[in-house]
Amino acid sequence: MKGGFGPVPTRRAARTAPLSSAQESLWFLRAADPQATTYHIPTLIQRPRGIDVGTLRAALTAVAARHEMLRTTFPVRDGGPVQRIGDPGPIDVEVVDARDRPDAASFVLRDARARSAAAFDLENAPPLRCVVWQGLASGDVVLLCVHHIAIDQWSLATLVEDLAVAYDAVEAGTDVRLPEVPLQFADFAAWERESLDTDHARRTESQRIADLRGYPNRLRLGAPPPGDAARSGPDSERGLLDLMFPESVGELLPRRARELRVTPFLLAFAAFQETVRRWSGQERFLIGTTLTQRSGAELDRTVGYFLNTVPLRCRVRGSASFAELCAVVRQEFTEGMRCQATPFDRLVRGLSVSRAGRPLTQLAFSVLPAGPAESVGPWRELPVPPLGRAAFDLTVLVAAGSGRPTGVIEFDPAVYPRQTVAALHDDFTTLLAAALADPGVPVFRLPLSPRPGGGSQGTLIGPEMDLVTMVRSRVAATGKEGR
Repeated sequence: MKGGFGPVPTRRAARTAPLSSAQESLWFLRAADPQATTYHIPTLIQRPRGIDVGTLRAALTAVAARHEMLRTTFPVRDGGPVQRIGDPGPIDVEVVDARDRPDAASFVLRDARARSAAAFDLENAPPLRCVVWQGLASGDVVLLCVHHIAIDQWSLATLVEDLAVAYDAVEAGTDVRLPEVPLQFADFAAWERESLDTDHARRTESQRIADLRGYPNRLRLGAPPPGDAARSGPDSERGLLDLMFPESVGELLPRRARELRVTPFLLAFAAFQETVRRWSGQERFLIGTTLTQRSGAELDRTVGYFLNTVPLRCRVRGSASFAELCAVVRQEFTEGMRCQATPFDRLVRGLSVSRAGRPLTQLAFSVLPAGPAESVGPWRELPVPPLGRAAFDLTVLVAAGSGRPTGVIEFDPAVYPRQTVAALHDDFTTLLAAALADPGVPVFRLPLSPRPGGGSQGTLIGPEMDLVTMVRSRVAATGKEGR
C-alpha cells in the first residue's frame, strides 16, 4: 500500500547519502548476524531459448547503470553506515555448466539456494549477485540474488522487466531504451531523513506513540509449542502455507466491501482480528502491516527498499456486529496511514519496548507484494524457497486483485508448528466466509471450523456474557467439579 510524507523529493545526484530509516534497521540486523539469510531476496528466471552470457552481462550492466541502488555499497563513515554510489561498470556473471547431469533441474534449485545463502559484503561489494546455469534441456536459468537493503518486491518486478527488455535490445544490436527513472533511492533516503527532522513529523510520532501506549507488545496464539521455542536448524526456517478461501468468499468479498465502505483487504483484516481474539484471549492487541513509502509516480520505477512496518491497534468487542468491526478497522487504518512515514524503530524506542526477538508486533497482515510476472517475454519465473527465518512469528499475506482472493501464510515453525498454522488458516477462512454471508451478526457468533476432537487448538473465547451470568456459570461449573 502506498503513501509517504507528501511531496516527492528532488534529484540530488549525490555520490553519498544517508541510509533510509528502514535500510538502517536492516543494516544493524545484518551487522549483528552477518551470516543471516532472512533478508536475501533470490529470484530464478529461465529462458527456454538459452542465454548468451555476454549478452546477459551487457544487459545487466545497462540495468545497473540505470538503477544506482544495484551498484551501491554501505561503508561505515564517522561511526555510522552511509550509502556510497559506485560508478557504472561491468556486472560480474558467474557461469555453471549443468550439462550431463541426470538431475540437472533439482541440482540447479539446490545450488541456487546454497549460493543465495552466501553472505553479502555490503561494505565493499554491490548488493547484487548473478549466476547462470547452462545446459538444461528446458533452458538456461539465471539467479538474481539481491540483499533486501537494496530492493523490495515492487523493485524486483522492475528489475526483471528491465533486464528482459535490455537483453532483447542487446541481442538485437539496438540501443537499450528503458523508461526514465526521475529519482534514485539515495534521493528518497536523504529526503526522508530531512522530513523526519521537522516539527510535524515529531508531533505525528509523539501522537502515535501515545496511541499505542497501553497495548500489549507481546501476542501469542494459543498455548506455546512443546519443547524449546528457540530451536535451531531447518525447523527454524520460515514456513509457508497457501491461503485457500472458500468459493463463496470470492463471490461476496467485493460486494460486501462496497456495502461496508471498506477495501476487500480491510474486510479480510477485520475477520483476521476476530480470529486472533479467539486464539489469543485478548481483546486489545497490535498487528503490523507493511506499507510502501513510494510517494508519487516519480518513484514508481525506482529500485530500493521502500517498506515500513506500521502497527495497527486492534480493538475487538465480541458483542459488536461484524459490520461495526469493519468500521473500527477502517478508522484505525486511516489513523495508521497518517503515521505511516514514522519509522517502526522510532515507535519501538518511544514505547521503551525491548528490541529482543520481534519487538512490538509478532503478527502481521499485509498485501502480498507483487513480484516479477510469471513470464516476461521469453523469460519465466521459477519457484525458489525463501531463505532464513520469518520476519514475524506469523504473517498473513493476501494477494490484491479481483475475483477469488489468494495468498500465503508465512510463519516461524519454532513458534507455531505447521499443524497449528493449518488450524488457524481453517478458522480464519471459515470465519471470513460466515462474516461475508451475514455482516450484521455479532462477531462472537461467527463460527470457527469444526474439527474432530473438539474445535481449534487455540485459546478460544466463547460468547460474551454479562458479569452475573459469567459468575453463575463459573459457580455452577465449580459445584459440578466439587461433586
